[in-house]
Amino acid sequence: MRSKQLTRRALLRAGALSGATMLVAACQRPPTPIPTMAPTAGPTKVAEATEVPATAVPPTAAPTPKPQVKGTFTFASHNEWEARLELTKVFFERNYPGAAYQHDITPGLDPYFIKIQTQIAGGTPPDIMLMHETRARGFSAKGLLQQLDDYQEKNPMPGKPEEYIGLDQLRYKGKTFVWPSLFACYVIFYNKDLFDAAGVPYPNDDWTWSDFFEIAKRIADAPNRWGHNLWENPGWQGDWNPILRANGGQTFNEEDTECLLGSPEAIETFNFMRDNWCAKVVPSPSATAEAGGALALFYSGKAAMGYVNPGSLERFHKARTTTFNYGIVFLPAGPKGRFTRIGGSQYAIPVGSKNPEIAWELMRWMIGTEEAMQIEYDKHGETLTSRVELHAKFNSPKDPEVTAMVPNWYQAAVEQPLKYGVFIRHSKIGPEFSPVLKAELEGMADCSRTAAEVAAAIVQKANQMLKEFKD
Repeated sequence: MRSKQLTRRALLRAGALSGATMLVAACQRPPTPIPTMAPTAGPTKVAEATEVPATAVPPTAAPTPKPQVKGTFTFASHNEWEARLELTKVFFERNYPGAAYQHDITPGLDPYFIKIQTQIAGGTPPDIMLMHETRARGFSAKGLLQQLDDYQEKNPMPGKPEEYIGLDQLRYKGKTFVWPSLFACYVIFYNKDLFDAAGVPYPNDDWTWSDFFEIAKRIADAPNRWGHNLWENPGWQGDWNPILRANGGQTFNEEDTECLLGSPEAIETFNFMRDNWCAKVVPSPSATAEAGGALALFYSGKAAMGYVNPGSLERFHKARTTTFNYGIVFLPAGPKGRFTRIGGSQYAIPVGSKNPEIAWELMRWMIGTEEAMQIEYDKHGETLTSRVELHAKFNSPKDPEVTAMVPNWYQAAVEQPLKYGVFIRHSKIGPEFSPVLKAELEGMADCSRTAAEVAAAIVQKANQMLKEFKD
């Protein structure tokens, strides 16, 4: 599918918002399996019947029978936060009191999706599942997910479909198999104290990726201080796809039959990454892991610039292990323009679900209603939704200290992503492709291989996997 720029500014008139928040596309809180049973409702009092003359009762259509929960309703997820524990509890207590339900949480994308595929093949899938953008196309192509268009026609999501960011881009062959569940993007956070100490002006919206590299070189003093924290895991395309797009490159062709990472634009992107590693302005992936991860580098004041999702900035503000002043700015531009990766998680109903109608009912309520957002916000101080107006309303920062620090949050975290945001063209071979990317690009971090060599290896392996893929 063609990745489209997202320019729906009409969605942004929910009110002027300032401040900052950070929705994490994967939102990895400590994930542990949490079996949950809704409490059994007490006896229902039935009003005594009253005789009414037949002529006094106008004819009415027979009500649609409410579906009944078959067995134990299972909500599968690879992390606790996106399993929506509180919302599931409220939903069942309100609509299906006495019904049994549970959350099956399997940490880690690979273990989780392997488990789900095994369950679908064995005829014991969950009723609803958390999907990931790297797997959505593959699961759709393999026929593992139920089509959602009929459910949408009979019982539509609140609002208009175009209000949900990513819905069009995530369709497979024109059909809807997953529904986006959150609004996620990236901006550059910068440590003002480190910029001031180095005498470097703060970045603004006119900067380029070349400017980014030059700034990083001026501030870096490895291994005590790094220019930025990008490419912690090169297998995750979200970290470098905006640079690829800014150079005019693409991951796969629109038909998903050929990997395009051998193009001059892609090689230029990989060269940029290699130059940063060789100049020691960013640690290698292994060194980043030893330091506790990319966010830890920025939280501790050891990286001048951080590639961060602005979805819950108040949590970021509290997570700093060293107090410093910071700002945010949109991603730099390249020869072909300015881009940010936009996307996130989705929900889907696997083939074989025992309770698909109830799964859809739960999905539409927890993703699209303001009531559900309020419940989640009251519990966590933030919420998850792909519906832009609700995301902006609930996830804008409220802490005066944070709003004063980042007065341009709404512009950088909502307006500009809608204008410049693109979805990564993930292939149907996504689960197998990510490890290839990781291994090949990490092998370039020590500067022993050229970008052209790495690109050729990636393309050769990707095209072979595409050739062997069976849908």
